[in-house]
Amino acid sequence: GMGMSGAQMLWRIEVQLALPIIIAGIRIAALSTIGLTTIAAWIGAGSLGQILRDGLARDPSGSKLYAGVITISTIAIATDVIFRLAERFTSVPGAWLGT
Repeated sequence: GMGMSGAQMLWRIEVQLALPIIIAGIRIAALSTIGLTTIAAWIGAGSLGQILRDGLARDPSGSKLYAGVITISTIAIATDVIFRLAERFTSVPGAWLGT
């Protein structure tokens, strides 16, 4: 960082070191949001969990329940994979800056 201005140090060194941790925090927040919106249907806030709630109320072993579980699981797993790839990509120094 010698000879760099404050802005250069921020963008070329500090942000590069912090970016994987920032993305990990966003990943955790996104997955928590998916989980919370799933259970929000039980308090009357229609959301992802509405399919599960309807499936449990009508036929606990029916296809609607399985469709909800598969859909929500797919969304959660895809979100996790995308953010994990972003973490891995940003953990390589200079990869996202093109340097």
